[in-house]
Amino acid sequence: ANFVDNTDIAVLDTRERTEFSEGHLPGSLLSPLNKQFNTVAGSYITEDEDIYLVAEENKLQEAVTDLYRIGLDRIIGFVTPADLKLYAEKGGDLGKLDLKTFADIDQFVERDDYQVLDVRKVTEYNEGNVPGAQNIAHTRLLPRLDELPDKKLVVHCQAGARASVASAMLKRKGYEVITVDDAFENYEKQKVSP
Repeated sequence: ANFVDNTDIAVLDTRERTEFSEGHLPGSLLSPLNKQFNTVAGSYITEDEDIYLVAEENKLQEAVTDLYRIGLDRIIGFVTPADLKLYAEKGGDLGKLDLKTFADIDQFVERDDYQVLDVRKVTEYNEGNVPGAQNIAHTRLLPRLDELPDKKLVVHCQAGARASVASAMLKRKGYEVITVDDAFENYEKQKVSP
């Protein structure tokens, strides 16, 4: 089951980002069931896509209600995390996020084959950023995909959550992605230390 570049079906994984990064259906979107759930789902899924959820059964109703609230009502099925585990055990192919920390980021900065993508708000970006980083807020990414270069993307935010959901969406769209799952303050500390 591979949903990369599939524009008819959106698989929306509602688990936490650590679980998602260790194994998910290739091409699925990540939106953990927290206060950002609707913002992310609404930014990455269009109203004409059929939606499959990856969710615990006891959280299904909450997810469906939240999606209906923002006009995403084409939910056609779900699988549980346990189903995914079983699928993997039977040889099913799961995708992973390629996770790095800010300690690794210098190797990707201002190179021809990589683009650092900062998915924070512009106000956060202006307070401090990685040299040469492109800034597009995670909620604005989908309509602005054509601004991205044809390079491997190194995606970061302030603490890792937005970078993870953005990375999942970009991978779904066929981009090669490295996800920085780390706090931006660690990058700022690196720059200060001798």
